Amino acid sequence: MNKKEIIKLISKAINIKDNKLNNKSGIGSVPEWDSLGHLNIFFALQKKLKKKIDLNKASKIRNINDWYKLISKL
Repeated sequence: MNKKEIIKLISKAINIKDNKLNNKSGIGSVPEWDSLGHLNIFFALQKKLKKKIDLNKASKIRNINDWYKLISKL
């Protein structure tokens, strides 16, 4: 999954236009990306990838770039 695909999935998960997001967008920089939004992203990525993502690692994610790094290691 590349960064553009991740941005598209995240925008859908938190109900925001994908052109409002970039690699550094994340918790605190996007009002829609709150704790509930973070969980929505977590579950959307697991569903899309059909893989389990470690919840402890996911809780440390702060932006799109962090998601990309984590997913790249799966």
